[in-house]
Amino acid sequence: MEDKDIQEQASKALGKIKDKRAVEPLIQALKDENFIGQWEAVWALGEIKDKRAVEPLIEALKDKYVKYEAMEALGKIGDTKYAETIINFIMVDYSLFLLHSEQPPKLRTYIKSMKNLFGDYTDLIIKVFIIKTKETSTVYQYGHQGRIDYDLRESDEAVCELCKINTPISANILHKILQRADIDVRSFWHPDGETHYEILSFESQRKIVKKELEQRGNPPYDPAAYLDKKAWKILR
Repeated sequence: MEDKDIQEQASKALGKIKDKRAVEPLIQALKDENFIGQWEAVWALGEIKDKRAVEPLIEALKDKYVKYEAMEALGKIGDTKYAETIINFIMVDYSLFLLHSEQPPKLRTYIKSMKNLFGDYTDLIIKVFIIKTKETSTVYQYGHQGRIDYDLRESDEAVCELCKINTPISANILHKILQRADIDVRSFWHPDGETHYEILSFESQRKIVKKELEQRGNPPYDPAAYLDKKAWKILR
């Protein structure tokens, strides 16, 4: 067995036994050039749930191979001091939330881990950033052309639900939605290889949020609101 295989198996075993003495070696393993070794280290750190791993995992959000696994691990650890960082990551790295099906199993796994961080707000935060897609195509002799339509209805509904919850946490999330930038999306492709793009606009959501924040007296964005674990519970 090669050294990299031994390291991967060791990381998996350490994650299963959840021994905190393994945290520092696992943090070092995040620098492994083999992404499978990195993945195993990220998974193990998420299982051990030691806060020493938070900042290295935040750094791992920049790694294209393990960024979503790092997000999941951070959710498991549940350090609310970094809740804003995770929300910012979700806002910008929207590709995870382009859904071609109702809800793929991997996304359900991420949502489950995020509940330890975002509490009762988890489903709403995730749904805000979900963009459903529907692809239609026509096959020709030399290729095919097609179109992708983008559906924001679930996202719009989540924004409206957040507007009904008058809390510092919801106000913070609404501020984030107000900053949500429009994105370029692929809308049409042709057998000759030509691809068309269009702007997917969130302007209607920004208008709803702006009006709601004005009705609340324009509360300022407050990062300190994230720090209270109890604040993440929605009182029904």
